[in-house]
Amino acid sequence: MKSLEERFWGKVDVGNKDECWDWKASTRTDGYGQLQRGRRGDGVLSAHRASWIIHYGEIPEHDSYHGMCVCHTCDNKLCVNPAHLFLGTNEDNMKDKVKKGIQMRGSKVPQSKLSEEDVIEIREIKQSIGLSQQCLAKMFGVSNGTISMIINNKRWTWLK
Repeated sequence: MKSLEERFWGKVDVGNKDECWDWKASTRTDGYGQLQRGRRGDGVLSAHRASWIIHYGEIPEHDSYHGMCVCHTCDNKLCVNPAHLFLGTNEDNMKDKVKKGIQMRGSKVPQSKLSEEDVIEIREIKQSIGLSQQCLAKMFGVSNGTISMIINNKRWTWLK
């Protein structure tokens, strides 16, 4: 069986050191490249994570389920150029996406039932008249858990 490195290089469109090196093979549903870890049944590995391992060694462990994130400076999901990759926590990755306008948050998320104004109003009502979470949940058409996360500043944390 071919090594990870041998399988990897046959699926990469290598350009110069400053260009994106696009993955030419299988992709996940979210658009990132992927390849088999080894034999069938061993699972798949994201192509950009495989590139990191080949070029820099193992990805350090972290609190998340899969170790540190391998993030892209170029924001090209198919890019495996090691010069375009950096390590970060999941929080670092999310902040980077928000800063670059890639990660939607708040009312820009299509499934969101609340607007930024709603969240501010929920916090103001809770603080000023102390309505119960259940009342607020009914008023705004969301769950008690959602209200709890909002008033305890666990969600929509950028709104003060």
